[in-house]
Amino acid sequence: MTLTDIERQRLIQQAADHQNQGALPLAEQCYRQALALAPQEAQIMVDLAALLRRMEQNKEAVLLYQQALGHYPYHWGLHLELGNTLLDMGHQEQASQHYQQARTLQPQNPLPHHNLGLIYLKNSLWEEAADHLKQALKLDPNHQISWRELGVVSLELGRMDEAIGQFGQALILDPHDFMAHNNLGNALKDQGNAEQALNAYRQSLALVPDHPVSQSNVLLCHQYDPKITAAKLFEIHHTWATQWADHLPHLVRRGVRCSPADGPLRVGILSADLRQHPVGTLLLGWLEHRASACRPLEIHIFSDTKGEDAVTARLRQASDGWTQTRHLTDPELAEAIEQRGIDILFDMAGHTAGNRLRVFARRPAPMQISWAGYVGTTGLKAMDFLLADRHYVPEGESALYTETILRMPHCYAVYRPPVEPPQAAHPAPCIQKGFVTFGALQNPIKINHEVACRWAEILAAVPGSRLVLQYHFMTHPENRKRILKPMTALGVDAERIDFHDRTDPQSLLTRYQQIDIALDTFPYSGGLTTCEALWMGVPVVTFPGRSFAGRHAASYLHGAGLTETIARNATHYVEKAIALGHDPRRIAELHAKLRQQTAASPMADPSTFTKALHQQLYQAWEGLTQEGVAG
Repeated sequence: MTLTDIERQRLIQQAADHQNQGALPLAEQCYRQALALAPQEAQIMVDLAALLRRMEQNKEAVLLYQQALGHYPYHWGLHLELGNTLLDMGHQEQASQHYQQARTLQPQNPLPHHNLGLIYLKNSLWEEAADHLKQALKLDPNHQISWRELGVVSLELGRMDEAIGQFGQALILDPHDFMAHNNLGNALKDQGNAEQALNAYRQSLALVPDHPVSQSNVLLCHQYDPKITAAKLFEIHHTWATQWADHLPHLVRRGVRCSPADGPLRVGILSADLRQHPVGTLLLGWLEHRASACRPLEIHIFSDTKGEDAVTARLRQASDGWTQTRHLTDPELAEAIEQRGIDILFDMAGHTAGNRLRVFARRPAPMQISWAGYVGTTGLKAMDFLLADRHYVPEGESALYTETILRMPHCYAVYRPPVEPPQAAHPAPCIQKGFVTFGALQNPIKINHEVACRWAEILAAVPGSRLVLQYHFMTHPENRKRILKPMTALGVDAERIDFHDRTDPQSLLTRYQQIDIALDTFPYSGGLTTCEALWMGVPVVTFPGRSFAGRHAASYLHGAGLTETIARNATHYVEKAIALGHDPRRIAELHAKLRQQTAASPMADPSTFTKALHQQLYQAWEGLTQEGVAG
């Protein structure tokens, strides 16, 4: 062995030691020195490439893997690792080519099939993803990660029981898989079981305490708790931010553009829900009418959206710039936003799925606003404002939010109806059928024990009345059993309640043609569902809860001028629903006028909303430039 060989091996051992100690830059330096001594040694290239991936330096890692493949073109593992790196960078087609090559070279190995399944999963091609993941499991029934990812696909396909079983199998093979616990929590949440979902999320965090997805899932799950208070929500969100986000370094300073001569303010919108979703739908009302505002804004959208659709296309058309960001890490995305020169950055996710709150914690924009994607405070110090109105956050409650409340004068969002909505039912269904039909087209997790009991009181007091329920997974046996149990215990015949699964948005709107009165849920109220009900001529009975999440319907009802159906408390809610249920004449009057009344109201007036929003943003910006440097 030559002195050069001895030195090379010493450097490689030092690099490994530095990696074990977490000193990655020192490990990189040692690998580079070793490679300089043996520039043709592929193993050093591979080891350095793997280290660079850990350091999120994927571009150079790709070059090293390609260089190593030049020496070993038929090494299936190199094709696999290069494919993984390309996939991390968002180059899915190139990654797929290397996975296919790996599969050809190693046909009995499950990993190429598994990784091909991930590509299809990322593109919402669920059946194709399932085929490859099942093939991986056929080759190796103990391939634990394939069980977990197959569970994700099954959940997306609406196969809840299969998903729960697949997550369970993944946890049998590896009880310490924190993502399997997290994903099991998602399935239990869709089953409407918030308590069991919380337990699964907490098991995930017990294994990996700093995982942001499980942390946000815990916070979101608390929003459905009937016993939760606004003060408790503030406490747990503030604790989350203090522990996991507020310490991240900031990128920019406030007040970088003070003069109108610099041109219109550049607004960024970051979301994973820019599609047929409440966020995407509510955004359309603003973006497609911003030309009506006196003070212009330049809109740049940063999209983490998967499963793009017609709403995505309309939003893209209405924006000044569109950047697909799913392949970017949080630091990379924060840097991209800062370099784009964004003045005001909107968060449209909060603690919901696909959120990038740790991007906001790095403050890539001088002014940052949370709006529409979440239900209350994010907890972040770096989130300057929360866009709301006086109904969502009444005067005197601002201390329950880390953000400054930016109150819109009318509604905090504007409803944009479909291009060709179904006709509203006129006359009301009860006039034709002779009995009243109540309805709730809400997420099953919003229908807790108390809600079901109050609905039972309403049905018992309105003879012959029926209840229609519809949403994704609403027909699942667990949801049916959970909702029916308290209602039948109070004497309501299960045959009076119709369960329907969610279909396409148009069919969901059409369902309102069969409904006389919509019943809101609590403590998590319906937002877009309230707008849709009003547009379809259906009055909504609600009562504002103790938190932001409980005030969606009340805000829109105020905006639409239908305050008579807003109750003071749960008892009053039941009384109002019963009184309206006994008054078919009033039901018919509301059905005849609600769409026209809603269309003429601030709730559905995009021009008025847009002018007010732009005015609020410019005023807030001017206030920040006067304050000076951000803290």
